[in-house]
Amino acid sequence: MTKEKIKQAALELFSKHGYSGTTLAQIAEQVGIKTPSLFSHFKGKEELFVTIFHEVNWQIVEHVKRLAAERRGTSVKETLHKIFLRSCQFYLENEARTLFLKQTLILPPPFLQESIMDGFFHSEDALSAVLTEVLEQGIEEGVVCKRPVEQLIAAYYCMMDGILMQIHVYEPKQMEARITSIWEHFWRGLQAERCEGI
Repeated sequence: MTKEKIKQAALELFSKHGYSGTTLAQIAEQVGIKTPSLFSHFKGKEELFVTIFHEVNWQIVEHVKRLAAERRGTSVKETLHKIFLRSCQFYLENEARTLFLKQTLILPPPFLQESIMDGFFHSEDALSAVLTEVLEQGIEEGVVCKRPVEQLIAAYYCMMDGILMQIHVYEPKQMEARITSIWEHFWRGLQAERCEGI
């Protein structure tokens, strides 16, 4: 229980103040323990930071995996739409996690960059495997544009990156309208009937 409280407190502080602006003393104070007690759970701030990053980073992947596994009897469009909406919902409903993820990927602590990027690419590979399965099904069924799946996935990631950046700029209602519009344009571009001759 204490370990989870430490991670939650650290997540909130890291998301507000970054790695360098957060001290173990601040984390301990927020949890209500003495600073030395932190070392019963983590070797130090570096391990705590990286642990939180990997957990947050994989949460969205596991979420998408569950959605894809439940798609039996669901069209490719519905599956992709659900994955897209739930991913956006995750970002919107988990402000601290979203801020932390954004900051860490854009400006990782230099001495942790290799570990962070290795973890990110590993999780991206897992997410890409799920998206590949869904998109290949769409291509086989003739509903998704017959293009290299890697290109389609790259377009999806660019779309999600844009949403991730805008979430803390616009009000929730504005963002919801944008998300609806973005999906409509993305799906229109994916449709097989619209890419003939491209």
